[in-house]
Amino acid sequence: SMDTEETIELGEEGPEQAARRQDDDHVPARGCLPCRNRDVRRAYRNVYGLSLSLFFLFSAFQSVQNLQSSVNSRGGLGVISLSLLYAAFVLSGIVTTSIVRVLGTKYAIMGGMACHLFYIVCNYHATWYSLIPASFLIGFASGPFWAATSAHITQVAVKLAPIVRERQDFLISQFTGVIFLFSQVSHLPGNLASSLILLHASDSTNGSSSSSVIAATMDECRNSTISSSYGQIKDTYWYILVSVFVLFDVIAIFILALLVDRLPSSEPFCSSRAKCRRFIFEPSVSTIKMFLEWRLIFLGFMFVCSGLVQSFAYGVFAKEYVTNCLGVSQVGFVLLVLGLSNALTSGVVGKIVKFCWNSVSYGV
Repeated sequence: SMDTEETIELGEEGPEQAARRQDDDHVPARGCLPCRNRDVRRAYRNVYGLSLSLFFLFSAFQSVQNLQSSVNSRGGLGVISLSLLYAAFVLSGIVTTSIVRVLGTKYAIMGGMACHLFYIVCNYHATWYSLIPASFLIGFASGPFWAATSAHITQVAVKLAPIVRERQDFLISQFTGVIFLFSQVSHLPGNLASSLILLHASDSTNGSSSSSVIAATMDECRNSTISSSYGQIKDTYWYILVSVFVLFDVIAIFILALLVDRLPSSEPFCSSRAKCRRFIFEPSVSTIKMFLEWRLIFLGFMFVCSGLVQSFAYGVFAKEYVTNCLGVSQVGFVLLVLGLSNALTSGVVGKIVKFCWNSVSYGV
């Protein structure tokens, strides 16, 4: 009979074939094998395409950020603009969810990149009337930008997990590590370009070259003739540097448009009162209520410490210890080491998450 023949066939099947057949039974119904391979390639194309675009984007932004306290030192314009930028970043968290829901992840990321480009362009001639509004704009756009980035890679990881038979949390951590690895490695080209260009732009009369004698104390550094204003950097070299950063941002937007897919948003936007309530009012109220969660409050101390470290590195350290002692052309070289160490940590921690608790990863 047919039952007997089927039993004989199963009996002749070896243990390895039986195990392989059992594994195949647990594979989700995703279509043919070429279709699954296409989904895997599409997922990694989104992750690495987004990572590459962030690489070029932050090559420009982080380099300009590192130079703000040194180049725009008159009246504290650079430091004040950075403070306003991160203050707007905090405020944007209230409406971040609403913006991402309306625009979708890809267009929210692209909008954030456009704001980064506008900020770089304003550095051609940085004044209080140009740099301050640009800083507020890029800060307010950074909230939806990073939320959309996290949401995009999370959706990609969730869809990929059943195909490659991997845990969702591990893929999310791995993709997040890749994103931050590329964004931190971006310190290399941007800071290297800024230091090499500004080396040629340094005024030979102020002793700001790399061969200048380092002052023995901080008082001697502060009293030295080294200055970081526009007067000690020729406009031609500064325009060349900013133009290189503008080119980086344009490349980043082009890569995002070409390699990153548009994932479907929740619902199309509607101007009715119910839709506006769902898209704007409810997410904003939920975000405000979230700050009352005690676990988030304790987690906030970690972000405060991170902010203090960054403000010291990009503000006080870059200005007082590097620019005043070695010259503005050395800022890129020094902070390049900081970026590479962060990149190494991001890649390692992304792998460690698979073998330890999240609390251990936070501690690392």
